[in-house]
Amino acid sequence: MNNVCTCCPIWRRSPRLIRHAFHRGLLVALVAISAMVPAVSLAELPKSDIAETGQILSDTSGRIAEVLLHFDDEITNELRPVYRDLFAALGDDVKIRVLCESGTSAREFANQWRDDATRGGRDMDVVNVGMSLSIWARDRCIARTRPGTVNRSASFVPSANPFYEFEKQNDLRTQRMLYRGLLGPNVLRSWLQLEGGNVIANGRHVFIGANVAEENDCDLPDTQLDREIGRICGRPWTLVGAKLDQLPWDHVDMYITPIGEDTMLVASAATGREIMADGCAAGEDVEISNAVQVSLDRIAEELRGLGYRVLRLPAVFGASGDWVMTYNNIIMDVQNGRRIVMMPTYNQPEMDRAAAEAYTKLGFEVRPIDVSNVFEFGGAVRCIVNVVDRKQDTIRQSDPRKLIERRRGVVRVLDVSSFVPRRVTRAYEVNASEPISEQGSDSSMSTRY
Repeated sequence: MNNVCTCCPIWRRSPRLIRHAFHRGLLVALVAISAMVPAVSLAELPKSDIAETGQILSDTSGRIAEVLLHFDDEITNELRPVYRDLFAALGDDVKIRVLCESGTSAREFANQWRDDATRGGRDMDVVNVGMSLSIWARDRCIARTRPGTVNRSASFVPSANPFYEFEKQNDLRTQRMLYRGLLGPNVLRSWLQLEGGNVIANGRHVFIGANVAEENDCDLPDTQLDREIGRICGRPWTLVGAKLDQLPWDHVDMYITPIGEDTMLVASAATGREIMADGCAAGEDVEISNAVQVSLDRIAEELRGLGYRVLRLPAVFGASGDWVMTYNNIIMDVQNGRRIVMMPTYNQPEMDRAAAEAYTKLGFEVRPIDVSNVFEFGGAVRCIVNVVDRKQDTIRQSDPRKLIERRRGVVRVLDVSSFVPRRVTRAYEVNASEPISEQGSDSSMSTRY
């Protein structure tokens, strides 16, 4: 297997074979692209058509209603702290959907995490897809929505990348399988290669890393690329780093974070180096760090040019190119009027504390997610936890005496591995209070999106 990425900066190429690392490849040009591209640009589309097409879900507003996770039972121990902290941090009534590679894996996950996952009335579906997956649930599924309706718009699944290992190839299939099992929305077809980590949005803009051009074998400006990105985004978007020779990382969510509509957080390798004096011993290379810092500073200026206030967060970039200690890769929530940030931590107390203080000053309650065992695979919280649906937050007055009476959510272990259209092929168990067994019966779903 060739894991060398042709689109990465030279300082990030590594011969190490890390199965879950974010290696990116150059997408082979596809035949007849022009026939697949809409004849008009987004700016020319009537508003009704834009609404019908849907738009990319914002990262900054609304209460989290549903999250998607991919479980890999080969790294159960590494993932355990992530799930422990995540299930403690998520709000009440969030739908949790976990994809597993086998029925056995799904049952084991349900039994292990039932109590943590179902607190506060949260329901959890654990779904056997019958194939191994990467743990990066966001990259092959970009959630889209129709504003003002209860229906979710079709999710965007990127075109296959010829450099994908087989787990990532399998990731591309899961959304169609969930749709056929009535467990998710339809899939938006496209020729575009664009991973979810390279897309982040607030209410004003969708931000996309400019390396999307190289990954699609395009030279900027490119009309066809602009039209297809516009069709998928459904609202104003901007390329980040279009004038840079090299981006700091393949995915923008590793180094920029929108906060509301007027503030952007940009990573700072220099700040990380100042805080973490032994950064070189941890794998940081000073020359590489300086080069990355130049790119990050230019991106900060670019975002200021769009009218944003820009603040900086510490970061450490690994010399091998396989990892970043980043505090940009977060998920935001609003729970009963409180602004929440689920922020990665790395067992680096001084740097973890500095990042938490930055978010606290911006008005967030910080809920840490321990990614110290998995970040060297190439990602953090937002990469692992794909928020696929949000709702408007409502302030609820709760009587503390009644909190203990809140119901536990229901755990269902389902099977879509046979890919039967429009139904779940098997339900092993629907009881939330007893262990999941090997027994079960066929069951079709009635919930529609």
